[in-house]
Amino acid sequence: MSSPALECRDVSKTYVMGRDIEVKALKNVSLRIEKGDFVSIIGPSGSGKSTLLHIAGTLDKPTSGKVLIDGVDVTGLSESQLSVFRKNKIGFIFQFFNLLTNLSALENVMLPMLLSKRYTAKEARLKALYLLRLVGFQEDRLKNTPNRLSGGQQQKVAIARALANNPAYILADEPTGNLDVSSSAEIVTILRLLNGFGNTIIIVTHNVELTKVTNRVLFMNDGHIYEEAPRSFLDSVPMEDESTMLKKKIQLDLLKLEKENVERLFKSRAISGETYEKALKSIEEKEARVKQ
Repeated sequence: MSSPALECRDVSKTYVMGRDIEVKALKNVSLRIEKGDFVSIIGPSGSGKSTLLHIAGTLDKPTSGKVLIDGVDVTGLSESQLSVFRKNKIGFIFQFFNLLTNLSALENVMLPMLLSKRYTAKEARLKALYLLRLVGFQEDRLKNTPNRLSGGQQQKVAIARALANNPAYILADEPTGNLDVSSSAEIVTILRLLNGFGNTIIIVTHNVELTKVTNRVLFMNDGHIYEEAPRSFLDSVPMEDESTMLKKKIQLDLLKLEKENVERLFKSRAISGETYEKALKSIEEKEARVKQ
Protein backbone atom coordinates (compact mmCIF):
# COMPACT_ATOMS: atom_id res chain seq x y z
CA MET A 1 0.00 0.00 0.00
CA SER A 2 1.45 3.35 -1.01
CA SER A 3 2.01 6.13 1.50
CA PRO A 4 -0.53 8.95 1.69
CA ALA A 5 0.43 12.31 0.24
CA LEU A 6 0.04 13.93 3.68
CA GLU A 7 -0.50 12.50 7.12
CA CYS A 8 -0.76 14.39 10.40
CA ARG A 9 -0.72 12.34 13.60
CA ASP A 10 -2.04 14.03 16.75
CA VAL A 11 -0.58 17.37 15.69
CA SER A 12 -0.83 20.23 18.17
CA LYS A 13 0.53 23.74 17.89
CA THR A 14 0.79 26.18 20.77
CA TYR A 15 1.98 29.76 20.43
CA VAL A 16 3.38 31.55 23.47
CA MET A 17 2.22 35.17 23.29
CA GLY A 18 3.63 36.40 26.57
CA ARG A 19 4.72 35.22 29.97
CA ASP A 20 1.51 33.44 30.83
CA ILE A 21 -0.45 33.56 27.58
CA GLU A 22 -0.66 30.48 25.39
CA VAL A 23 -2.75 30.14 22.25
CA LYS A 24 -3.55 26.56 21.22
CA ALA A 25 -3.99 26.89 17.46
CA LEU A 26 -4.17 23.14 16.76
CA LYS A 27 -5.37 20.47 19.18
CA ASN A 28 -4.44 16.85 18.46
CA VAL A 29 -5.28 17.09 14.75
CA SER A 30 -5.08 13.80 12.86
CA LEU A 31 -5.46 13.94 9.09
CA ARG A 32 -4.75 11.62 6.17
CA ILE A 33 -4.88 12.84 2.57
CA GLU A 34 -4.41 10.19 -0.08
CA LYS A 35 -2.67 10.67 -3.40
CA GLY A 36 -5.15 11.98 -5.94
CA ASP A 37 -7.44 13.60 -3.36
CA PHE A 38 -9.02 17.01 -3.95
CA VAL A 39 -9.64 18.43 -0.48
CA SER A 40 -10.90 21.75 0.82
CA ILE A 41 -10.34 22.93 4.39
CA ILE A 42 -12.80 25.56 5.59
CA GLY A 43 -13.44 27.32 8.86
CA PRO A 44 -13.93 30.71 10.52
CA SER A 45 -11.08 33.10 11.28
CA GLY A 46 -9.00 31.79 14.15
CA SER A 47 -10.11 28.19 13.61
CA GLY A 48 -6.55 26.97 12.96
CA LYS A 49 -6.67 26.44 9.20
CA SER A 50 -3.80 28.86 8.48
CA THR A 51 -1.66 27.13 11.10
CA LEU A 52 -2.46 23.75 9.54
CA LEU A 53 -1.57 25.16 6.12
CA HIS A 54 1.82 26.34 7.42
CA ILE A 55 2.55 22.98 9.02
CA ALA A 56 1.44 21.03 5.92
CA GLY A 57 3.72 23.30 3.89
CA THR A 58 6.64 22.77 6.32
CA LEU A 59 6.66 26.54 6.95
CA ASP A 60 6.11 25.86 10.66
CA LYS A 61 6.65 22.91 13.00
CA PRO A 62 4.13 21.33 15.38
CA THR A 63 4.58 21.60 19.12
CA SER A 64 3.78 17.90 19.32
CA GLY A 65 2.71 15.14 16.97
CA LYS A 66 4.10 13.99 13.64
CA VAL A 67 3.82 15.14 10.02
CA LEU A 68 4.56 12.70 7.19
CA ILE A 69 4.75 13.81 3.57
CA ASP A 70 4.84 11.10 0.91
CA GLY A 71 5.86 8.65 3.64
CA VAL A 72 8.70 10.79 5.02
CA ASP A 73 8.54 12.00 8.63
CA VAL A 74 9.49 15.68 8.31
CA THR A 75 8.86 16.59 11.95
CA GLY A 76 12.49 16.45 13.01
CA LEU A 77 14.14 17.80 9.86
CA SER A 78 16.37 20.87 10.12
CA GLU A 79 15.43 24.16 8.45
CA SER A 80 17.91 23.55 5.63
CA GLN A 81 16.56 20.03 5.08
CA LEU A 82 13.00 21.34 5.11
CA SER A 83 13.88 23.98 2.55
CA VAL A 84 15.11 21.33 0.11
CA PHE A 85 12.19 19.03 0.87
CA ARG A 86 9.65 21.85 0.42
CA LYS A 87 11.16 22.84 -2.92
CA ASN A 88 10.90 19.32 -4.29
CA LYS A 89 7.76 17.95 -2.65
CA ILE A 90 5.22 20.76 -2.18
CA GLY A 91 3.64 23.11 -4.69
CA PHE A 92 2.21 26.40 -3.43
CA ILE A 93 -0.54 28.59 -4.88
CA PHE A 94 -1.12 31.87 -3.05
CA GLN A 95 -3.96 34.38 -3.06
CA PHE A 96 -1.60 37.15 -4.19
CA PHE A 97 0.36 34.93 -6.63
CA ASN A 98 3.87 35.63 -5.20
CA LEU A 99 5.58 35.59 -8.60
CA LEU A 100 9.08 37.01 -8.95
CA THR A 101 8.52 40.44 -10.47
CA ASN A 102 11.81 40.59 -12.39
CA LEU A 103 11.24 37.27 -14.19
CA SER A 104 8.99 36.54 -17.14
CA ALA A 105 6.05 34.15 -16.93
CA LEU A 106 8.14 31.42 -18.52
CA GLU A 107 11.13 32.07 -16.25
CA ASN A 108 8.94 31.95 -13.12
CA VAL A 109 7.87 28.41 -14.04
CA MET A 110 11.38 27.31 -15.04
CA LEU A 111 13.03 28.52 -11.83
CA PRO A 112 11.93 25.73 -9.42
CA MET A 113 13.14 23.10 -11.89
CA LEU A 114 16.53 24.78 -12.28
CA LEU A 115 16.90 25.15 -8.51
CA SER A 116 16.15 21.44 -8.05
CA LYS A 117 19.13 20.66 -10.33
CA ARG A 118 17.17 17.73 -11.77
CA TYR A 119 16.53 19.46 -15.08
CA THR A 120 18.78 20.93 -17.72
CA ALA A 121 17.88 24.42 -18.96
CA LYS A 122 16.49 22.88 -22.15
CA GLU A 123 14.34 20.40 -20.22
CA ALA A 124 13.09 23.10 -17.83
CA ARG A 125 12.13 25.42 -20.68
CA LEU A 126 10.26 22.68 -22.57
CA LYS A 127 8.43 21.46 -19.47
CA ALA A 128 7.52 25.04 -18.49
CA LEU A 129 6.04 25.59 -21.95
CA TYR A 130 3.95 22.42 -21.61
CA LEU A 131 2.76 23.39 -18.12
CA LEU A 132 1.75 26.90 -19.19
CA ARG A 133 -0.07 25.43 -22.17
CA LEU A 134 -1.81 22.96 -19.86
CA VAL A 135 -3.23 25.75 -17.67
CA GLY A 136 -4.35 27.75 -20.71
CA PHE A 137 -1.79 30.54 -20.53
CA GLN A 138 -1.50 32.60 -23.72
CA GLU A 139 1.77 31.90 -25.50
CA ASP A 140 2.15 35.47 -26.77
CA ARG A 141 2.64 36.54 -23.14
CA LEU A 142 5.37 34.11 -22.15
CA LYS A 143 7.94 36.91 -21.97
CA ASN A 144 5.71 39.24 -19.94
CA THR A 145 6.67 40.03 -16.36
CA PRO A 146 3.92 39.82 -13.69
CA ASN A 147 3.13 43.57 -13.84
CA ARG A 148 2.08 43.05 -17.47
CA LEU A 149 -0.32 40.22 -16.65
CA SER A 150 -3.88 40.22 -15.30
CA GLY A 151 -4.69 38.56 -11.97
CA GLY A 152 -6.07 35.48 -13.71
CA GLN A 153 -2.99 35.19 -15.91
CA GLN A 154 -0.69 35.52 -12.91
CA GLN A 155 -2.56 32.77 -11.09
CA LYS A 156 -2.19 30.48 -14.12
CA VAL A 157 1.57 31.05 -13.99
CA ALA A 158 1.51 30.32 -10.25
CA ILE A 159 -0.35 27.03 -10.85
CA ALA A 160 2.12 25.99 -13.55
CA ARG A 161 5.00 26.85 -11.20
CA ALA A 162 3.42 24.78 -8.41
CA LEU A 163 3.42 21.75 -10.72
CA ALA A 164 7.02 22.20 -11.87
CA ASN A 165 8.76 19.66 -9.63
CA ASN A 166 5.98 17.02 -9.52
CA PRO A 167 4.99 17.76 -5.90
CA ALA A 168 3.42 15.24 -3.54
CA TYR A 169 0.58 17.75 -3.30
CA ILE A 170 -0.38 21.32 -4.08
CA LEU A 171 -1.38 23.68 -1.26
CA ALA A 172 -3.71 26.42 -2.50
CA ASP A 173 -4.34 29.29 -0.08
CA GLU A 174 -7.50 31.15 -1.18
CA PRO A 175 -6.57 30.59 -4.87
CA THR A 176 -9.53 32.65 -6.14
CA GLY A 177 -9.61 35.22 -3.35
CA ASN A 178 -8.06 38.02 -5.41
CA LEU A 179 -9.82 37.32 -8.73
CA ASP A 180 -13.02 38.41 -10.44
CA VAL A 181 -15.87 35.95 -11.04
CA SER A 182 -14.81 35.00 -14.57
CA SER A 183 -11.16 34.41 -13.66
CA SER A 184 -12.19 32.50 -10.52
CA ALA A 185 -14.33 30.12 -12.57
CA GLU A 186 -11.43 29.51 -14.96
CA ILE A 187 -8.98 28.79 -12.13
CA VAL A 188 -11.44 26.38 -10.48
CA THR A 189 -11.86 24.57 -13.81
CA ILE A 190 -8.07 24.22 -14.14
CA LEU A 191 -7.73 22.82 -10.61
CA ARG A 192 -10.48 20.28 -11.25
CA LEU A 193 -8.78 19.21 -14.46
CA LEU A 194 -5.38 18.85 -12.78
CA ASN A 195 -6.91 16.74 -10.03
CA GLY A 196 -8.53 14.60 -12.72
CA PHE A 197 -5.02 13.97 -14.05
CA GLY A 198 -3.94 12.61 -10.66
CA ASN A 199 -2.59 15.70 -8.87
CA THR A 200 -3.32 15.93 -5.15
CA ILE A 201 -4.73 19.34 -4.28
CA ILE A 202 -5.51 20.86 -0.87
CA ILE A 203 -7.42 24.15 -0.82
CA VAL A 204 -7.63 26.30 2.30
CA THR A 205 -10.49 28.77 2.04
CA HIS A 206 -13.32 30.58 3.78
CA ASN A 207 -15.39 30.47 0.57
CA VAL A 208 -18.15 27.88 0.98
CA GLU A 209 -18.85 27.89 -2.77
CA LEU A 210 -15.28 26.87 -3.55
CA THR A 211 -15.61 23.74 -1.40
CA LYS A 212 -18.35 22.45 -3.72
CA VAL A 213 -15.84 21.59 -6.44
CA THR A 214 -13.73 19.37 -4.18
CA ASN A 215 -14.53 15.74 -3.41
CA ARG A 216 -13.80 16.04 0.29
CA VAL A 217 -14.46 18.85 2.77
CA LEU A 218 -12.76 19.26 6.14
CA PHE A 219 -14.06 21.78 8.66
CA MET A 220 -11.90 23.44 11.29
CA ASN A 221 -13.09 25.10 14.46
CA ASP A 222 -11.20 26.03 17.61
CA GLY A 223 -8.14 24.02 16.61
CA HIS A 224 -10.06 20.82 15.89
CA ILE A 225 -10.77 19.24 12.51
CA TYR A 226 -14.05 17.64 11.48
CA GLU A 227 -14.71 15.55 8.39
CA GLU A 228 -17.80 15.49 6.24
CA ALA A 229 -18.72 12.54 4.04
CA PRO A 230 -17.25 12.72 0.49
CA ARG A 231 -19.36 14.72 -1.95
CA SER A 232 -19.70 14.68 -5.74
CA PHE A 233 -18.09 17.19 -8.03
CA LEU A 234 -20.35 19.99 -9.19
CA ASP A 235 -21.20 20.05 -12.87
CA SER A 236 -20.72 23.80 -13.06
CA VAL A 237 -18.11 25.32 -15.34
CA PRO A 238 -17.79 22.22 -17.55
CA MET A 239 -15.01 22.02 -20.12
CA GLU A 240 -15.81 21.32 -23.75
CA ASP A 241 -14.87 17.84 -24.96
CA GLU A 242 -12.45 19.26 -27.53
CA SER A 243 -10.68 21.30 -24.85
CA THR A 244 -10.47 18.29 -22.54
CA MET A 245 -8.90 16.14 -25.25
CA LEU A 246 -6.32 18.83 -25.97
CA LYS A 247 -5.42 19.11 -22.28
CA LYS A 248 -5.08 15.33 -22.06
CA LYS A 249 -2.65 15.35 -24.97
CA ILE A 250 -0.58 18.08 -23.30
CA GLN A 251 -0.55 16.11 -20.04
CA LEU A 252 0.62 12.95 -21.83
CA ASP A 253 3.36 14.98 -23.55
CA LEU A 254 4.41 16.25 -20.12
CA LEU A 255 4.57 12.72 -18.73
CA LYS A 256 6.64 11.58 -21.72
CA LEU A 257 9.06 14.44 -21.07
CA GLU A 258 9.19 13.52 -17.39
CA LYS A 259 9.96 9.89 -18.24
CA GLU A 260 12.83 10.99 -20.50
CA ASN A 261 14.18 13.18 -17.68
CA VAL A 262 14.05 10.33 -15.16
CA GLU A 263 15.77 7.97 -17.60
CA ARG A 264 18.54 10.52 -18.20
CA LEU A 265 19.06 10.95 -14.44
CA PHE A 266 19.21 7.16 -13.94
CA LYS A 267 21.67 6.60 -16.80
CA SER A 268 23.92 9.35 -15.46
CA ARG A 269 23.69 7.74 -11.98
CA ALA A 270 22.17 10.89 -10.51
CA ILE A 271 19.36 8.82 -8.94
CA SER A 272 19.25 5.30 -7.51
CA GLY A 273 17.54 2.31 -9.09
CA GLU A 274 14.89 2.41 -6.36
CA THR A 275 14.13 6.09 -7.04
CA TYR A 276 14.05 5.36 -10.77
CA GLU A 277 11.55 2.50 -10.39
CA LYS A 278 9.35 4.55 -8.05
CA ALA A 279 9.33 7.50 -10.47
CA LEU A 280 8.48 5.28 -13.45
CA LYS A 281 5.62 3.67 -11.55
CA SER A 282 4.21 7.09 -10.62
CA ILE A 283 4.42 8.26 -14.24
CA GLU A 284 2.72 5.09 -15.52
CA GLU A 285 -0.10 5.47 -12.97
CA LYS A 286 -0.68 9.05 -14.09
CA GLU A 287 -0.64 8.01 -17.75
CA ALA A 288 -3.29 5.39 -17.05
CA ARG A 289 -5.44 7.94 -15.22
CA VAL A 290 -5.24 10.46 -18.06
CA LYS A 291 -6.18 7.81 -20.63
CA GLN A 292 -9.31 6.74 -18.73
